[in-house]
Amino acid sequence: MNSYWPATCNEIFERHWRKQIEQRLAKPDDHPMALLGIIACMELAYCCKKTLPLVPPKGQRPPSSTEIVKYYFPINEFPGTDSLGNEITNGLKHNAFVRSRIWLQDTDENGAFIPVPIKKVGNRIKIAPTAFWRHVEKQISEIFSEKKHPFEFPEE
Repeated sequence: MNSYWPATCNEIFERHWRKQIEQRLAKPDDHPMALLGIIACMELAYCCKKTLPLVPPKGQRPPSSTEIVKYYFPINEFPGTDSLGNEITNGLKHNAFVRSRIWLQDTDENGAFIPVPIKKVGNRIKIAPTAFWRHVEKQISEIFSEKKHPFEFPEE
């Protein structure tokens, strides 16, 4: 492979995701794109942590979005996350984040950043993208600091 191809999952995170996510979080119109990158990083780190293959063998399913979101946002700390994984992922992939149960809000009425990444409000879920990133970025960095996870694909 050429030098562009990353050798580790850590390298993918540092070279291709971290800076781009932070740049996207600077503009509210780019928050759905930032969340799409965050979800990708969450899945990558989760697979590395659980030593799951990045590309599951034929017939084996990858971890579900719900499983991944519940890992980073346990239900006992973040009510409403039990079904949030699929709604976030499907909303990002298919509906440009148009979901009646979820809304994005990064700052309060005074312009201050909302510190809680996920908050259940009635039957809706409010996601503060910057707080969401700060919460998972710490966990992702911790996973990748434990060891270098090889970035390998199975032979075809």
